[in-house]
Amino acid sequence: MATLRHPIPLLPNLRLQIVEMESAGVSNIPNNFTLNGTTFTGGLDRVTSSMDLSFTDATLFYSPLSNWVTLDVGLTARRFDGSVTASGSVNNLSVTSEFDGWIPMLHGAVRFELPLTGFYLDASGNSISFDDNSINDYRAALGYASSRLGPDLIVELGIRELTIDAEDLDDVVGENLDLEISGIYFNLGLKF
Repeated sequence: MATLRHPIPLLPNLRLQIVEMESAGVSNIPNNFTLNGTTFTGGLDRVTSSMDLSFTDATLFYSPLSNWVTLDVGLTARRFDGSVTASGSVNNLSVTSEFDGWIPMLHGAVRFELPLTGFYLDASGNSISFDDNSINDYRAALGYASSRLGPDLIVELGIRELTIDAEDLDDVVGENLDLEISGIYFNLGLKF
């Protein structure tokens, strides 16, 4: 992630973020499901699947508060570039559904600096909801920043949740997609 904050009040700040998110697994499926027009049989099929939900965010935002409490509000353009692949044991079916496209999202973030400690609480989110579609990406973290040796050394422990409920985004995902990914993360970085 790279963030450019500047002192010009009318121009928005800029944040670029690239997220690589991949998963793979094998399971016996209890119910039928269809991917890209191919149906896999529940109860009979052992399905090997892989998923790439990589995306790039370009966020333009303003910071109306910027002291021990920082508040960011803006817009994110998210470009998905990924795929879902499923291979079944019955009839040796294998199918891939690719998705590629831009989604505009609202962006918000808040950060509370705990005075004189170096610790902070941080939360951010990108979200959009329209018709029968919604994409929500939220994270919250407890972190520590130390600037004793020049650039800030940042250590964060947090949680993140991404949910996609897409029923009519054929130009991006090409399929109905109902997905939730959540978990704990650890971040170690430098801030210049």
